[in-house]
Amino acid sequence: MGICVHNRSMGIFQYTTPLGSMSLRQNIPGDRPVIYALFYDLTFIRKKGVSSRNQKISLGIYTLTFILAKVSEVVRLMASARLVDALVLRHGSKHLTSLAWKAHNSLAYWANICFYVEMLINDGLLIWRAYTLSRCRRWILVLPGLMSLASLSLFLVVTVPHLWVNHHHVPFVAEILSFGANFVITCLIGRVYWTHKKDMKNFFNKANKQSKVGSVLVILVTTGVMLSVTRTIHPTLTIVLVNLENTFEEHSLIGASLQQIAFRDSLKSPDLMPPTFITAPIRRSNSESDLEST
Repeated sequence: MGICVHNRSMGIFQYTTPLGSMSLRQNIPGDRPVIYALFYDLTFIRKKGVSSRNQKISLGIYTLTFILAKVSEVVRLMASARLVDALVLRHGSKHLTSLAWKAHNSLAYWANICFYVEMLINDGLLIWRAYTLSRCRRWILVLPGLMSLASLSLFLVVTVPHLWVNHHHVPFVAEILSFGANFVITCLIGRVYWTHKKDMKNFFNKANKQSKVGSVLVILVTTGVMLSVTRTIHPTLTIVLVNLENTFEEHSLIGASLQQIAFRDSLKSPDLMPPTFITAPIRRSNSESDLEST
């Protein structure tokens, strides 16, 4: 998962084991990034072996995140089934309808809990990456750490029974805070890359025999810039859809369609293209022959 580096020379960089940067509130097949990250890590370990504590922790985190993602999906599908039951029975037995709604709310509650745990893992990994690349300077943790904790606290508020109706705007604020934390972390990681841009340029030229466009894409993904770009799409799209829904409110068909789009979008990951992992080259030694995976 990375190490603190204090070697004075600034010449050699290497790829680390990928750190899962996974926002996992998604529907099928939104778990593809999770599956890809897990199999990437398994392939990496199969070739290099599990020789360090960091690699074991990394594999454990990917496995736990994958399990949480699958459990969340199964629970959400069960909640959706109970919702359908409640809608079908709404003109029939009030008792059965009430039971269906209670089952739906309970299942949705536990699905949200899984998501919040995944979100905490996601933000924690990104903060750890920035902390590692900044040579373990503790001040790096302050701002993104506080924003991430505030976001998590707001998400926990809406999981308390009977608070969702009165605090329906809280999840949106929490997502903005989470985005802010990720943006700050991205800037910190980008600062490290910019500081050592000459070494990074040489590294990518040697490691990637490809066009300039390919090199730019590699840098965008590895620095996490793509994370910030994609996360701005979700709140923007939500605002636009809500305004359009209000505009076409008198047209029942159009308004209902826009409402469905907004609802489906709110269930998916706020990252329309969530990064499967962020790999960050870090310096280990003065000789390329001494490089070993972390």
